[in-house]
Amino acid sequence: MVGLTTNAWGTARGAGNASIQTQVLVNGTWRRSQVRTTNRWGSYKIPLTYGQDTPGRYRYRVVVTTPDGHTYASGARTIIRRLPNLDSRCYTSGNVICIDRHGRKLYWVKRGRVDMVADVRTGRPGLETRLGVHRVYYKSRNHFSSIYHVNMPYSMFFSGGQAVHYSSEFARIGWGGAGGSHGCVNMRDYGKIARLYGEVRIGTRVVVYDS
Repeated sequence: MVGLTTNAWGTARGAGNASIQTQVLVNGTWRRSQVRTTNRWGSYKIPLTYGQDTPGRYRYRVVVTTPDGHTYASGARTIIRRLPNLDSRCYTSGNVICIDRHGRKLYWVKRGRVDMVADVRTGRPGLETRLGVHRVYYKSRNHFSSIYHVNMPYSMFFSGGQAVHYSSEFARIGWGGAGGSHGCVNMRDYGKIARLYGEVRIGTRVVVYDS
């Protein structure tokens, strides 16, 4: 969980009083995180602090350097730091739009790490935004709804006529008014929806859930 401390621990046989460090994989490169010294028997316990306050997937390993200069690396292990209300299906190796209907949030998760959080308004009772795993199948920069006669800028359709898009009404009145959309996922931050639209590709996964 985000904010909690976990540790790497164990025994490096034959490496008493040796330098030991944790390394984390960042953009394809192993980077040093914490440095400690093993005890006389080679035992160690090191806090894994990198990314402690940022949800996502992290790859760690332990590297030991013995007093005579030999270096040994452990196998890599994955730690997933989760937000309490983020669905487990959002932590993947690809990019995912995650929509929490009850929490009224959209999370743009890139390769297992939350890159953006935005307020959203989802479907009102009787016109609920559909739960489940979907895919973006169509994008329309300046979409206009012929059914409801409203502009839907930056539309990203993922389930029938339901789309993530900018809503000037949501930006103006918030969650008041009719109590929800006609099923679409409305965003009110114009800068965020413009950025999201530019980064999302056809086929991007969309996870809709209730926290």
